[in-house]
Amino acid sequence: MYILFGFATTFVNWIVYVLFLNVFSLAVSNAIAWFVAVAFAFHVNKKYVFRSSYDSLKMTAKELGMFFGARIISGIVDIAGVPLLVYIGLNQFIFGIEGALAKLIVTVVVMVMNYIFSKYVIFHKKES
Repeated sequence: MYILFGFATTFVNWIVYVLFLNVFSLAVSNAIAWFVAVAFAFHVNKKYVFRSSYDSLKMTAKELGMFFGARIISGIVDIAGVPLLVYIGLNQFIFGIEGALAKLIVTVVVMVMNYIFSKYVIFHKKES
């Protein structure tokens, strides 16, 4: 399920990135795409992937805070990584998308980071 919703989250990220790329700069478009994807990812990870049983506002807020905190760490990699890789020469257009190779490489790195944070930190249930 994590992989399925990971691809869905990545799809949301890319669609938002491409849509806003025509309006904003590469970095701003990437930041907006990241935020929308994180909001989507929290919902599907909590409900469908890790099936968190915490329904109280306090515990949901704790999970949300940890989720966004972890995503801020991986988001820094995402937001800084794409322009950095483009700057060092990975600025190939693929399917007419500027910086697509850089975006692909950073996407893989971010997906691995997010899995580790979600599985072992945020939605990990301690054994009784």
